[in-house]
Amino acid sequence: MKKISALILAAVAAVSMCSCGASNTQQSGAAQSGQQTQNQAQSQNQTQAQTQTQDRAQTNGTEELQIGNTAELPDCVLTYKGARIGKDYQGNPAIILKFNYKNTGSDEAMFTTAASVKLFQDGVGLENAIITDGTYDAQPSLTTVQNGGALDVEAAYKLRSATSQITVTVTDWLGISGKKISGTITLQ
Repeated sequence: MKKISALILAAVAAVSMCSCGASNTQQSGAAQSGQQTQNQAQSQNQTQAQTQTQDRAQTNGTEELQIGNTAELPDCVLTYKGARIGKDYQGNPAIILKFNYKNTGSDEAMFTTAASVKLFQDGVGLENAIITDGTYDAQPSLTTVQNGGALDVEAAYKLRSATSQITVTVTDWLGISGKKISGTITLQ
């Protein structure tokens, strides 16, 4: 079965390449020149757009994370709803972030498999916290949500310091889409 699939994919790729080659040879020299100019302009526009996006991402990374900040990730929409300080099961300080998770993917999914939340203090990643005092409920982040469904979820992390600023980055689970919420939280 794998060999048949591989042969079919190879045949489709070969036909695609032949089709592209045939259409390129049909263009006249003047049309090709015009196409090259258009491609260069598009390339420059894409480079400018990428630079602006990177500049915005760097700016967002240093700005305070605001309630209502939203990331439209490939399979979900996450909206930041706030943070609070708590204590883990050993009495150490922890931070609890709250998000609204809306599944926009084609399959049912849970927050923990659709998004990745990373927190850093002084450039070092924070570990997940275990909170058992009844002020934190991890269950919603493990609840399966159908397409179009939404629920509030929380994520808890051990703090390294009670005063250092926290950097937050929320991306899709594998982090390949490039879309994210990012910002800082200042502890008081």
